[in-house]
Amino acid sequence: MKNISAQFNTDLMNKFNANFMRKREHLSWRAPYICEAIVDVLAPDSVVDFGCGHGDLVDEFLKWHISSFGVDGSIYAKQVAKFDPKRLFILDITKRIAKNKLPMCDLSICLEVFSVIEKDRFPVLVSNLLRFSNTLLIGCGEDKRFNLETILQEKYLHRAYEKEDLIKTRLNKFKRKLAIKAFWYGLMIWEKGEKT
Repeated sequence: MKNISAQFNTDLMNKFNANFMRKREHLSWRAPYICEAIVDVLAPDSVVDFGCGHGDLVDEFLKWHISSFGVDGSIYAKQVAKFDPKRLFILDITKRIAKNKLPMCDLSICLEVFSVIEKDRFPVLVSNLLRFSNTLLIGCGEDKRFNLETILQEKYLHRAYEKEDLIKTRLNKFKRKLAIKAFWYGLMIWEKGEKT
């Protein structure tokens, strides 16, 4: 293996090791409910999940016969992936990803990632999400939301509040459960718009 520290952010990779990802498997119960809500509202034919970890969402979308891929910056994701590792790309999502590295998809998902990376890396991550889809489903905590919304607006994206509300309505009965609470409150859907 080449010099990993030069290719990936080693601090993040050390934090998000195989042990961390295995501990998150107990959250997998939420994947069917989240994916069903996304499918009902957005009806994607293809999905790419940035920061997929062990890939419970990718695995669930595949069960729905939706072409799905995962991207993660940690080599440990391969060890714990719940889906075919051929659909998993180990790439640093905070550095520019070339168009030929991933397929274009109907939907880019990025949950619980913006909360753990530095704000100065937001523009590159947003550009990566947009490089592979026109619709973004993002989960972001309140503490970083303003910075993220500013970047998204600068990219001529508009927020799809109605679609967010429809997804939240479908997950309403779970919104107090810790595993869905952060998703429910941090959910944002952004779509490419025209430059004005």
